Amino acid sequence: MPYPFRFVIGLTLLVTAVTPVGVRAQGDSLSLDRLLRDGAASPRLKAARADADAAAARMGLVARLPDPQVQLGWMNYAVPGLRPMTPLTMRQLQVMQMVPLAGRWGAWRDAAAYGREEGRAREQVAVTALRRRLVEHFVELRRLDQGLVFALEAQRLAEELQATTTAMLRAGEGQQADVLRAEVAVARMRADVERMQAMRRARAAQINAELDRAADHPVPVAAALTLPAELPPLATLVDAGERARPDLRQADAAAARADAEARVARSERWPDLLVGVQVADGRDLMGTPERMASLMLGASVPIYAGSRQRAMRLEGEAMLAMAQAERTMLRAETRGEIGMAHAELTQSRTIAALYRQSVLPAAQRALESAMGAYRAGSLPFMAVLDAQMTLVREREELLRLEATEGLAWAALEAFSGQHFLHTPSPRERGERDD
Repeated sequence: MPYPFRFVIGLTLLVTAVTPVGVRAQGDSLSLDRLLRDGAASPRLKAARADADAAAARMGLVARLPDPQVQLGWMNYAVPGLRPMTPLTMRQLQVMQMVPLAGRWGAWRDAAAYGREEGRAREQVAVTALRRRLVEHFVELRRLDQGLVFALEAQRLAEELQATTTAMLRAGEGQQADVLRAEVAVARMRADVERMQAMRRARAAQINAELDRAADHPVPVAAALTLPAELPPLATLVDAGERARPDLRQADAAAARADAEARVARSERWPDLLVGVQVADGRDLMGTPERMASLMLGASVPIYAGSRQRAMRLEGEAMLAMAQAERTMLRAETRGEIGMAHAELTQSRTIAALYRQSVLPAAQRALESAMGAYRAGSLPFMAVLDAQMTLVREREELLRLEATEGLAWAALEAFSGQHFLHTPSPRERGERDD
């Protein structure tokens, strides 16, 4: 093979091989912090906030006794003509007040107070869930952006090799099979680029949907993401999750509310007391004005206690049991999910470190060796292309492992109630702060 052809291909491979991971003219980039700030205006959060406000407003419904009933009466007037029928004619004012018994009023207030706590916790659940989704979208967007860099590099290399093999064939120095293999490589690389671009457009549309923006709103290239250097112990994460996970705070408040509502249901066996005061003006038989006062006490009679009050009590106890079971289930889920995320994160970090320390350097050395053998004329150029594709695949696998680590951190954030991820500042990146 003529030396110029080997020199051109070798130089191309060398430039591609030493291209730093993620090098790309990005211009404006999207940081995770910026994405999370934009997420603060999400309709999901607005709905959760309104739901919490509604739960807080319900406290006013039970903070006071039920409204009293006031009645005015004009009694014993002859009709027609409305002539007073002395001494039977009276003008009266009556006030009736319902007074809950058996601690029912206090149970109502407790249920409303715990419902308010549950609403606020539910709002935090929505905040945490949105943060996790946005972090996951960002991590995947970052992986696709970096993967596109490698895919475009591989496509450019395949196109250059295709042009070289075609020129060599025309010069009588190449083989038709090499040209066909180069064409297949180019087609495969173009398909990979198109697939990744489509995946990026889909991911950008998901991000825009979370932020209530048009589906085709431009989403910049994802910036670098800082992953914590140290992984907290599993026991520390589990303890933090049981204390700070919003879902558990919501479950605790829901169980407390269900307990208060069960107390309300149990108190229904005691009827509410109805207290009434009546004041009336009239005249006696001699026509002398008189004022009368009356006190009335009343209560409902639970004649259907077996099918009504008992059913209410059974319902309240069942709801309490369900809330307690859900709280227990969530605690077990928290421990399990944190354990799974911790194991996945440990695995991905370990394997990624092996890729950086062993696999990628070995693939790099294999490519350099293939390039040397090709220059010496002892190796066909397609073997060099295979070595380059192997390096690209290993780089893509490293990106997948880094994305898996980012997703595991997002899961740990959601289940432990902690924040671990952020985008580095210029100072952290070693750049000058303008």
